[in-house]
Amino acid sequence: MTGYALPLASKIYDAGVTKLTKDQVKEIYAGNITNWKQVGGPDKEIFSIAREQGSGTRDTFNELIMGSTKAETKESTVAQGSAEVKTSIVGSDKAIGYVGFSYIQDDAIKAVVS
Repeated sequence: MTGYALPLASKIYDAGVTKLTKDQVKEIYAGNITNWKQVGGPDKEIFSIAREQGSGTRDTFNELIMGSTKAETKESTVAQGSAEVKTSIVGSDKAIGYVGFSYIQDDAIKAVVS
C-alpha cells in the first residue's frame, strides 16, 4: 500500500513493531488481534483509531485493508480528522491508526505497513 491511508504507530514502533502485514492490520481492525504481543510487540492492549463514517481516508483504508469500502471495523475510538488520529497516536504507547500519506512527513509517527 503506498501513498494513502497508511497504518501508523509511534511508541509501538519504537518498542519493536516496525512492520505489520496487511493481514495483521486487517485482523487488528477486525478485533481478532487485540494485544501487541500477538505481533511481536509489548504486552499491551491495542488501541485502534479509525476515521469517521464518510471519510475518504476511512473508505480507502476499508477498501485496501478490509476488502470493501462498506466494511465495518471494531475500533476503540473514532477520530474526526487525520490530525486527531496523529495526535492520538503520538500521545499513546499502544495506539494504531491510519492517515493520508502527507501526515507522516515528520518523525512523530511511523508507517508500519508499506
